[in-house]
Amino acid sequence: MFGFHVPIYHGKVKVDYAWTSDWSALFTKILSNLFELEIQLNGSWAPYELAFSQLVDEVIPKLLPALQQQGRILKPCLVHGNLCEGNIASNLDTNEPVIFGARGFYAHNEYELESKSIRHEIFNDMCYLNSKYCSRP
Repeated sequence: MFGFHVPIYHGKVKVDYAWTSDWSALFTKILSNLFELEIQLNGSWAPYELAFSQLVDEVIPKLLPALQQQGRILKPCLVHGNLCEGNIASNLDTNEPVIFGARGFYAHNEYELESKSIRHEIFNDMCYLNSKYCSRP
């Protein structure tokens, strides 16, 4: 199952990721929650709303369900939910990594890669590839 048994907070924003067996449905819910917050904060903009509607109604339903076809199974895993450069540090005594600021829930194992690839340089590619097992859809 994907989701979590209690509401999660993204800062001050309460988000309900109720349990579901469908990763596509939860991912759509996550994006929709963020989209609604964006509209509340910055106002309506028709081209943005049209693009979001196309993403939710056409793109996600075509792409994500394919990950669970032909005998493939998505195994939910507990993710940090807010993995970014600002939430990673090192313990000064042990030099071990310390990760904080979590908003954990059960998701697709590659959920965190968005923040690595688009917004932040957390790990270099070899570090990631050496520490993770091969993950095929």
